[in-house]
Amino acid sequence: VYLDQGRAREPEPLILEALQLRRKRFGDDHIEMATSLQSMGVLHVSTGQFERAGPELERALVLRRKYLDADHALVADTLFYLGLQRLVYGE
Repeated sequence: VYLDQGRAREPEPLILEALQLRRKRFGDDHIEMATSLQSMGVLHVSTGQFERAGPELERALVLRRKYLDADHALVADTLFYLGLQRLVYGE
């Protein structure tokens, strides 16, 4: 909805707050961090901030690969978004 309305950056404070709450509750090396990291990365991809998206998506992938099976759907989701970031950013 926000993308369609040209308001793609408005959710960023909410995603950042979720990231900070998860970090405080679980620590940086917990699987729960992957969700917020990926959300922030996807937001940055959708707003053209590809350089910022890469590290967030890479960290989400590391966490998901650490805690989930290699063929898990969430690993595939993160791979997709990281691939999209690299395709558009030119890495």
